Amino acid sequence: MDDMTSEYESIKKTLERATELSAQPKTDFMELGRCLQELRAHPDGLKQFLSLSGMSRRKAYYLVSLAERALGWGVTEERLRELGWTKCEVLDSHFKKLEASGVDFDIEELLKLAEGCTAQQLKSELKTGTAQRKTHCVTMYLTPRQYRIFEDAVLSNGSCACCVVFTAPGSVGGGAVRDFRDHTLSA
Repeated sequence: MDDMTSEYESIKKTLERATELSAQPKTDFMELGRCLQELRAHPDGLKQFLSLSGMSRRKAYYLVSLAERALGWGVTEERLRELGWTKCEVLDSHFKKLEASGVDFDIEELLKLAEGCTAQQLKSELKTGTAQRKTHCVTMYLTPRQYRIFEDAVLSNGSCACCVVFTAPGSVGGGAVRDFRDHTLSA
């Protein structure tokens, strides 16, 4: 077998594995990121993957970047997998900001912080220095009529909705947004 055929077979296997991993990218995001790195190095490799998997180009490049950067953290892949994709994404973003500003930081300390909270709490902790431990997320699918009733009930029962963003019914992918952050009601 010549080198060209061998390389083709290798890329084909990587493409198959990456496509398989893309069905559940959060499970083995590091392996998927490495596969995408390899595919990116070959003409049309990443393009074929995107076509087969349906993954967005942005997400694919994010996975490549995360795989490259996270390996530099000196952490085992098992630990990264246990942390999960979302927390790794939050940490990576934070690390980039710290590095850009020239601030020294202890990766191990931040990893331990991430292991002890949810991704949302981690975001809050890194942004404000305190984690919001008792927050809740509610997703509801309402008809336009139900939505109006819900909106009226929330606002008329003393909620200032200072952290609530309502997405108007029927909007898909970031349609009309009603933002009540400036709305205040007396209790």
